[in-house]
Amino acid sequence: MPSLPQHDPRPTRRQRQLAEARARYRFCRHGELGVPVLEALPPEERFGARAVASAGRLALEIGANQLARRGVDRARRARERVRAWAGEGGLLTRVAPGLAPTRRPTTPPASRSSRERAAAALRSTLAPSVARWSDARRPALEDRLFAWERLAGVNPLNLRRIERVPDHFPVSDELVRRVLADGDTLAAAAGEGRLLLGDWGALEDMPNGAYAGQPKFVHAPLALFVARRPSGAAPARALAPVAIQCAQRPGPRAPVLCPLDGVRWRMAKTVVQVADLNVHELQLHLGRCHFLVELFAVAARRRLAATHPIMVLLAPHLQHTLAINELAKRELLVSGGEVDELLAGTRAGSLALIRRAVEDFELGPALFDEDLRRRGLDDRDALPVYPWRDDGAPLWDAIQRWVGDYIDRYYPDEFYRAQDTELRGWLGELVDRDGAGLSGLGAIDDLTALKRLLSFLVFTCSALHSAINYSQYSLAGYMPSMPCAAFAPAPTLETPDAASAWDEMLMPPELAARQLEFFYRQSRLRLNLLGEYPRAGFSDDERVAAALQRFRRRLDALDVESRARDQHRPRSYPWLQPSRIPASVHI
Repeated sequence: MPSLPQHDPRPTRRQRQLAEARARYRFCRHGELGVPVLEALPPEERFGARAVASAGRLALEIGANQLARRGVDRARRARERVRAWAGEGGLLTRVAPGLAPTRRPTTPPASRSSRERAAAALRSTLAPSVARWSDARRPALEDRLFAWERLAGVNPLNLRRIERVPDHFPVSDELVRRVLADGDTLAAAAGEGRLLLGDWGALEDMPNGAYAGQPKFVHAPLALFVARRPSGAAPARALAPVAIQCAQRPGPRAPVLCPLDGVRWRMAKTVVQVADLNVHELQLHLGRCHFLVELFAVAARRRLAATHPIMVLLAPHLQHTLAINELAKRELLVSGGEVDELLAGTRAGSLALIRRAVEDFELGPALFDEDLRRRGLDDRDALPVYPWRDDGAPLWDAIQRWVGDYIDRYYPDEFYRAQDTELRGWLGELVDRDGAGLSGLGAIDDLTALKRLLSFLVFTCSALHSAINYSQYSLAGYMPSMPCAAFAPAPTLETPDAASAWDEMLMPPELAARQLEFFYRQSRLRLNLLGEYPRAGFSDDERVAAALQRFRRRLDALDVESRARDQHRPRSYPWLQPSRIPASVHI
């Protein structure tokens, strides 16, 4: 049974077990990442047989896909060798012209670069097990989809409502009038709360990376959107992109571009997609979920006994997180890993962005409801459809109620909290410079603050990670729609208005395939489910069991409601349906 330290009948044994845990779970500062991490993975944190088996099945699928790709590559190279030997101008033609095959008439090649042809042919080089997706056939970067991904994409936390366009983003009212072409104005949109900004300034100092001698490009764009007035052709408040500036400051290398700018507009949207995917992967996914949660997990293992009520509550939400982070340090973050070769910046720059996300973390602004208010997107009248908010808000409320009911069982008043030495030790280690070193945690000095902290952790490990991780393959697996990096700089007014200019931004085909396989693997492994808790500590106490049953019934109801909302959306957003949300960060 869970027990507070002041109520444990065997305190000496409890203290000894905690001392042993502190010897196994030790903080150290990661030499390159620069944040506190677990020094060595204890045996009890390793992946179990089920996780290994599931990962093995994924590895077989991806291995089969890689063999299929190599087979296609070998066939292509063989055709090239035959053409070099027997084709027009080949060796056979020069040595024995009479034996050379007759040249068949061919249609003129399409005016596309080799990189665009490789991207267009990507699906045909995939094994069926990996290629079973419908979104690959969608038009890449179509305006409505581009706007929708700001509300329901891999990074739905960037957009914010603004009252005026920033001075360093000189969008004119005339430009807005021409783009919207329905009489709407910049002043009207701002005054009615319909003006929204996407800002990827976190990438402003990111140095460009390189791959196989080819430079990669990453920018820090600004993008302006207007929630349109209702019309016969568009639903009320449908979001429309009106302008993009591919840097934080305007100038000849960063003009304001709009949907009337042809291929340059398409290139500007690609700049935004690259920026959004890099901020998502480095700050939101690796920083805010994986390595931030690791700090809470290590401190909890060191300071909370296994029978402490908070440890009992958190354990299912911390399952496999330390193990997957250890794997990420060995494979994902190293030289030649996905962060180095797939993403747009240098490896050092990418690691610095992860570090900044952890070091700059502040609990207050990160709470779900506070974040919505801070970004001005809690107003459903101004923005009626926002799946992250619409599905996330009732989930946040359900998690808060469950955590509150659970904590009330063990802390009937402030006196019980104040007497809990292990809780004080955990909170102290979270802010200790020699521990987790979190400076933005704030004062957790009453039960209300404690419940908010624990609700944040449960929500982050489950709903947040689910939304940003499991959407990756569907939304970012198809490279032309959302590349991990651009291979040409942002457009300027001098950039030719020709499809070949956009083609040059696309990733080489081998990286495009690696991006798809990486996000496929990320989006396929689910080892537990939100609402699943072990019997011990949850079913053997009537009050806790009753609260858990209420929570599970609420999750079931929210699943039905989310699926119903999804039927009326422009595109499906299933990532916050409770039946699909894992309980922990384990992939």
